[in-house]
Amino acid sequence: MAAELDLPTDLTTIDIFRQTTEGTNRYDRLCINPASTSQVAYYYEVTPEQVAIHLGDKDGPVIATAPSLDSGDSITEIRVPQYDVKIPIGQGSALFIVNGKGYVWKKRQLIEEQTGRVLALFHPLAGSAHVGNIYITPAGEAMRDLAVIIALVEQGRSEHTKKTKVNHLRDFR
Repeated sequence: MAAELDLPTDLTTIDIFRQTTEGTNRYDRLCINPASTSQVAYYYEVTPEQVAIHLGDKDGPVIATAPSLDSGDSITEIRVPQYDVKIPIGQGSALFIVNGKGYVWKKRQLIEEQTGRVLALFHPLAGSAHVGNIYITPAGEAMRDLAVIIALVEQGRSEHTKKTKVNHLRDFR
């Protein structure tokens, strides 16, 4: 897939999969550790109260949270205590500051605002906007957690919005 995008070869690739274990929420996702083919690096969990991103599998520590996607808000505020940052994301974009530097998430890319360098990008698999790969550039390695967190929450928001619209259309029939 990297060849299709004409990307540099020195990227870290993180695969995002939908969780298919029986009894789990259909929105749950996991990211496989790039150094392993089976170890979970991040786990995205949706509950009625909130969205939680775990480091490692579902039993790992929570590194970021966001309010329930059912709130109907047009902006979702992601809280990431490790970086002492709150990231407002809406309509596929976010603007935030970490350690005095500005960053923007736009068009599925994490960009350092001052330099314009792309630090990470999400590329969906064919036929799905909600699973795929996150590519981290060498310059973006320090922002890996944030790139994954934002990509996962953006996907969850998008999928939830589409599901909600379909349910509203069914209600009108």
